[in-house]
Amino acid sequence: MIRNWIPPCHIPSKAIRQLSNDVESTHNLSNNWASLITDKDTIDEITQKLVSQDLLCFLKSKGSVCNVELLKRLYEVFPSDYVQELQEKDIADCMEALLGLCVSKYGYRQGVKLIDRINLTTFQATNGSPPAQLGDHLYQATPLPQILKLTPHKIKLARSRCGNLAAVESKLNYKFKEPLYLLEALTHASFEELDACYQRLEFLGDAVLDVLVVFHAFNKKYEYDQGQLSNLMSAMVCNTTLSKVSTKLQLHKSVLYDSPVLYSTLARFYSNFSESELEEWCNDLSLDRVFIDKVDDSIDDDEISTINLDNKIVETPKILGDLLESVIGAIYLDSGEDLDTVWRVIWPWFEHFYDNYSTNPPKNPRALLYEAYPGGIQKETVKYSEDSLKYIATVSISKGVQDVKSIDFMTAGYNKEVALEVSFCRAWHYHVNCILAKKTDQNNAANF
Repeated sequence: MIRNWIPPCHIPSKAIRQLSNDVESTHNLSNNWASLITDKDTIDEITQKLVSQDLLCFLKSKGSVCNVELLKRLYEVFPSDYVQELQEKDIADCMEALLGLCVSKYGYRQGVKLIDRINLTTFQATNGSPPAQLGDHLYQATPLPQILKLTPHKIKLARSRCGNLAAVESKLNYKFKEPLYLLEALTHASFEELDACYQRLEFLGDAVLDVLVVFHAFNKKYEYDQGQLSNLMSAMVCNTTLSKVSTKLQLHKSVLYDSPVLYSTLARFYSNFSESELEEWCNDLSLDRVFIDKVDDSIDDDEISTINLDNKIVETPKILGDLLESVIGAIYLDSGEDLDTVWRVIWPWFEHFYDNYSTNPPKNPRALLYEAYPGGIQKETVKYSEDSLKYIATVSISKGVQDVKSIDFMTAGYNKEVALEVSFCRAWHYHVNCILAKKTDQNNAANF
């Protein structure tokens, strides 16, 4: 038994450290007098006994044999130096670590059983029933496609559309036993012909993808700490990466929708690329989620103008990542909730990104800019004077940092977060294409 266990990242008090230093010498003594404190003792009686006995011995023995109520009573009379308090987050982190150990060693179904054992609500516990006998499935039965809950006429209509999904299945390299799962995964809420939508499957697929990526990284990258695993995870499941995979699978060509806005969004986004450029973007490893015009390396600082985002597509459409997650959710249910099957199907989609990201997890332009100019970046978002519904976001590279005078990158748009993101991207691209390029040319000329 470990008698001096300390929770991760917890620093014990001096008294607690003293208590932990000499375990065996105090253990026998404490066992002899531990029986002096009984459940029936009042607080005054406990206090009197504490006065006549070695408090450290008492603490050492009572830590493992007292019931909860007695420990609460003892807490009221202990000097604060002898009480080791844990924050809620410490306890939560320990429980997450315990759950992670259970899942990594015995599988996620055993993890759910563990949650049942500690009386946290799970799928079967929502009605107050005792811990579930899970058997082979987390669900009592695998949920059916939403479409099967519609009228017979709409089900028949949906079945008639499934014949057009063969090309999608070929791209996915997965044959659906129940193609209605895939049809639901590709149906936008605006498509009124079917009273179904991909959003529930997207919610499920997001969780499934997270679990699979975490499992793979955890088992393959033993040398990575929590921060490195987090960076790898973020890069793998961010909308930019998912959108590239989704585009490569051509899911945008198969989605069912009846929304002029969505049509315009997708059409204008893909109009930015030629066929070869689109293929190049799908394999690109940067995490840029916005697109800006290339900065001419001959540009003068005074010529950097404000970009207005009207009628410009600068952000990767979120629906692309959503579609991929919904398809993953559909494969999970269609395969009988078999995570191994899902991983075998989706690994080829992500292998290119994982192999590169796991070696050197990328960072977004904002993080890169802060690293390049520590303490030299200023940002501001204010209302646009010419249009009260717009914002103008400014990112400034401060004067004197890396021999660069103060340069402002200003972007106006209705979405202030997107406008700010574009300003950061413009600043970073300027840094790469102008500042670094010029320094490289100067160094090459000097060496020559």
